[in-house]
Amino acid sequence: MATVQTNDIRVQNARNLIDSLTSNPSYTFIGKPTAWENESAPPTPDNSIKEYYQVHNDLLTLKKINVTDAVHMINRQTWSTGIVYDLYRHDYNKDNLSYSSASNLRNANYYVVNSVGNVYVCLDNNLNARSTVEPQMKNNTPFTTSDGYQWLMIYSILSSEMRDYSTTNYIPVYQMDNPRPAGEINTVVIDNAGIGYTNNPSGYPNGVDYYYIPINGNGLGAVARVLVSNGRVTDVDVVRGGSDYTYAEMKFVKGNCYGTLADLDNESNPLNPEGLETFRNTVIISPPGGWGSDVEGQLNASKVGIFSDLRYNLSDTIKDTTFRQTGILLNPESTNAETLSGVISINCMITSGIEFKVGTEVEQTVQNGTAKGLVVGCDHENHILKVIQDPALHADEDGNLYSFSGNADIVGTAVATIINFTGTVQDLDFVNGYAEPELTKYTGELIYLTNLRPVKREDTQSERISFVIAY
Repeated sequence: MATVQTNDIRVQNARNLIDSLTSNPSYTFIGKPTAWENESAPPTPDNSIKEYYQVHNDLLTLKKINVTDAVHMINRQTWSTGIVYDLYRHDYNKDNLSYSSASNLRNANYYVVNSVGNVYVCLDNNLNARSTVEPQMKNNTPFTTSDGYQWLMIYSILSSEMRDYSTTNYIPVYQMDNPRPAGEINTVVIDNAGIGYTNNPSGYPNGVDYYYIPINGNGLGAVARVLVSNGRVTDVDVVRGGSDYTYAEMKFVKGNCYGTLADLDNESNPLNPEGLETFRNTVIISPPGGWGSDVEGQLNASKVGIFSDLRYNLSDTIKDTTFRQTGILLNPESTNAETLSGVISINCMITSGIEFKVGTEVEQTVQNGTAKGLVVGCDHENHILKVIQDPALHADEDGNLYSFSGNADIVGTAVATIINFTGTVQDLDFVNGYAEPELTKYTGELIYLTNLRPVKREDTQSERISFVIAY
């Protein structure tokens, strides 16, 4: 049994991901303040349950993914002079390859983005000629440039959108303002130019500049204009696109050709172009629904870009730590706030020593044992110490991981006394001096994870985190 994963299912998977991210609480995150075994070569995520728990142990800050933060993406194919672009065709396959040798439209080079962010599809590449004129017209009508290429603008990307929602290799996909009619015909490809055709058909004493030919099929209204030169068909333009075609053919034969559009409309004075019917062509069928009705599907946008800003002045960001992981957590149990703290926060006043140094250990004597943790941040102005606990590193000698609690001093590179405070500071809710992480640990779906070389955060540093997930 022969099967294939269709382009449609790839695009649908991308749609489903965007819908999940934007209709449920979802967050990008940074984490992993502890060092890799080899800091210059982070390990590849192993996608294990153990790793899922470890990611939660190492969480630092989470930033909510909003509706505008997840977008469909396509390859950034910037127009460049001298390139032969593939024309859009509905019938690429292993026996009918594109100019770039693609057997599938998904892999063909049939669209470009120009220098000001307009995205075009190539409807005709002038018999595989090189493109030398950048497409620039900004409307939804097919147009031809002086190099013989025919283009259609699908959408435009604002400079701010290009800055915020693109990468070196990918650009975002947006909707077309005025979609074209369903089943419109834009292109007729010359497969064989034929021989023996005439510009002086019988009954037309002054000859013809062009022949006008109805395009037959299951749609209505499409008309092509044929140019004959030196006995061969040298050009075919569609002068009326019609609508509702899912198959079509153009017959350049006796009785189906006219010298003017008026004759064609009146079905009067049909002509004989001769040529022994040697001309062959393919009428190109537009995508289902018409250009612009489903831009994601028509451009095979099976990639999803997720973009997030971790600005230094946001609440819950830790300004002076180092992280080595980023990822996406879908639907964790949380307060559903714009940002979430993934660490334990302790309200305390230093009584000896100068400060708690980030990256050092702290301890507290609690009932039945010793609570241990790693310092990941210290807010001196608000007297907040931020720590994480990793069971592999911070379990007590009896094997138990004890939580920080009670009134005993916090001891590390400094000594601090607990401030028995209940209330809100820096959007953190303290109870008797302690604020737990703002999500329930070990909840949510870890749908993306990247291990990084160390990234050191500074007091006034912001990170732009970008993910591209491909199907």
